Amino acid sequence: MNKALHLKKHVLSAICLGVLTACGGGGGSSPSISQQAETFSQSFTESGISSSAVSFDAHATASGEVASREEGSDGLKAAQEDIKSTLINLGFDVTEQSFSYRVWNKNSATLSVGVDALNNFAVIKYSPASNGEINGDLVWLNPTTYNPGSAHAPTDGCADTDFQEAINNNGKVIINNIVMLQAGGCDTEQKILLAQKYKAAAVIMFKSQPTGADDTSVYDTALPYRLNPVVTIPILGISYNKAESYFRFNVNKDIILNVDVSQEERNGKNIIADLKGRNENQFVMVGAHLDSAAGSPGANNNGSGVVAMLEYAKVLVEELGKNAIDPLRSSLRLAFWGAGEAGKYGSASYAEANFDAKYQQILNTLLVETGKATYAELSEGEVEILSRRMQASNAIKAYINLDSIASVNGFYGVLDGDISSTSSDSSSAYGSGKLPLPADGGQYHIENSFKNAFLGLNTNMVPLLLDNKGDYEAFGKYHVPFGGLFSGADGTKSESLMATFGGEANKPFDPCHKKDCDGIDNMDTKVLLTNTRVMAEVVTTYLLKDDIFK
Repeated sequence: MNKALHLKKHVLSAICLGVLTACGGGGGSSPSISQQAETFSQSFTESGISSSAVSFDAHATASGEVASREEGSDGLKAAQEDIKSTLINLGFDVTEQSFSYRVWNKNSATLSVGVDALNNFAVIKYSPASNGEINGDLVWLNPTTYNPGSAHAPTDGCADTDFQEAINNNGKVIINNIVMLQAGGCDTEQKILLAQKYKAAAVIMFKSQPTGADDTSVYDTALPYRLNPVVTIPILGISYNKAESYFRFNVNKDIILNVDVSQEERNGKNIIADLKGRNENQFVMVGAHLDSAAGSPGANNNGSGVVAMLEYAKVLVEELGKNAIDPLRSSLRLAFWGAGEAGKYGSASYAEANFDAKYQQILNTLLVETGKATYAELSEGEVEILSRRMQASNAIKAYINLDSIASVNGFYGVLDGDISSTSSDSSSAYGSGKLPLPADGGQYHIENSFKNAFLGLNTNMVPLLLDNKGDYEAFGKYHVPFGGLFSGADGTKSESLMATFGGEANKPFDPCHKKDCDGIDNMDTKVLLTNTRVMAEVVTTYLLKDDIFK
């Protein structure tokens, strides 16, 4: 539910419409859009960034003895109120989006297959509990299509006929037994719901594209988040290596599992702020999660992203007021996500509320046009049509994500929008047989714009894997072109990254990531300034355009 907090129109952009010469937009002498954006980006200073960071970091102390902005804390509430007040005073239209979410935790789990008691397995996030021990046989739907050492038929389990054939032609007993399924071919949830329909007691998943038969990485992709889950049977994940060996040696008896999980419903909210341009129905959106990890002040994670956005809003309004840049042609939307550390619930809730109904309408229309029954049956070209229609219908033309952009031993990272540098990484969420990229190259444009902005500052950058661990995931799901910046979390800096960016090799990028030491001293304000300037140049360039990718 959206609660309007402020309905004031921002007029700084509008006053110049039709009077371009008075606003530096006519006479043939106005700097180009790229020149304006580059010059504007230099308006940010380290002293300004540092002052904003100190002021914002102080909110965490409102939580009491342990400074924090974790979801539900007084520190988060203080930050939310300050952000609303600041942006209203700058002339933004500010709203709150309330949402409910559930916190899921695995308490305990055991799994044994025959005599093999597994230690390396996963309980899939949002899986229900087993409500006691489940003991049954292991059921492969259509093992004649399975070729050990290569991919299992990825569409097995996508249709009713797969289960019916297993029962009627192959004599399989699915009721009260455990179905083994490989990811791929369709949404994992679709396969699970069919197994549930045919009264399986549980499902075990393994990955769709192994690096080889000896791939030991465990399948652990979370189920789709819903407040009221539709999956009612426990879902576990094992490695390709284990699945291959079970099939090869015909291990299918005495499967015993016991899963205990806890779930709790909570409430959160997003802060959404709009600055209207000439086109009030076309937005460039910038977002950062506002909450911190439990027991952490969250200065770098993710106060740094929030500070960059607030500083950008302040300086943008100042420069528009001085006619230092042309009036905005597109509108700006800032999003401060709630419950990010708890599971990216804020961004997921926003995307579902704003995009899902239109997505389902477009998908259903396309299925009728193509004569296909499900999304899984669409060709690559048909998925591109779906993507183009979603982008055309959507007011959000681009989403930029900021997360941990002031790491003290970090690097300058840009999301690899076209996956040209990271597609071979098995952890990528996008690519062949995985999620499709938004059509027509918007993400490449965003990535390339960031690269050029860093180049203009004589600063190196590295492409980042699209692993869907950031709030951009919710936008990519609905074909919104996205990009983003990141400077490192608890990973370890390599020798090669040290050679490029300095710092210490074999040490964490952020030694205080999600810890109580992530205070103001854990921010590198020079890194934050550079990331803020780069973000400002790219976003402002888009805001000054009618068609942002041209």
